[in-house]
Amino acid sequence: MNEKNGYHPDKKSNTSDDSGDERSKNSAIESANNRTNHINQQLEKVALTEKLKLALYVVGVLIFLNSCLIACFSIGQKTFSEEGDAVQSITTFYDRQFNLNNLMVFTMHQYLQNKSVYIEGFDKSDIVTYYTQNSQIHEQEYNDIRKDLPNFLKNVQTQVDALESSDMCKTIFKSSDV
Repeated sequence: MNEKNGYHPDKKSNTSDDSGDERSKNSAIESANNRTNHINQQLEKVALTEKLKLALYVVGVLIFLNSCLIACFSIGQKTFSEEGDAVQSITTFYDRQFNLNNLMVFTMHQYLQNKSVYIEGFDKSDIVTYYTQNSQIHEQEYNDIRKDLPNFLKNVQTQVDALESSDMCKTIFKSSDV
């Protein structure tokens, strides 16, 4: 019955109202696509900005961590390079006293027994002569250290100077009644 009036459900009519609706639909779709593209571009810009901020933050943290590692490395190198000098200086302080004590003991021993004691393996040299020479070497090293104290001994410079003063006994035995 509708077919008689010229209406067919499968056929589209070519009236001017239909073409205006299509155009408005197409322009609405284009407008929506433009807005969507614009929103997508803005989102991409925001995402790129956030990615750049994150990358700069990561680079900043990496630079900070690397600078910390470099600082620790240089401090460690300085410490370990001074460590050998520190051990040598402390050994010089210890050996000085050790050689002087041995010199005194072997000199008394030589005078008491009225004979010389010889060291095997050192060209059969007299032990008193050996400790006298070692004492002189260590005394020279000790004086060199005293003239230019290393950094780690700067805090005890007054005590070292007091040991070399005329008040040495008072300095050593100040807590006891000697």
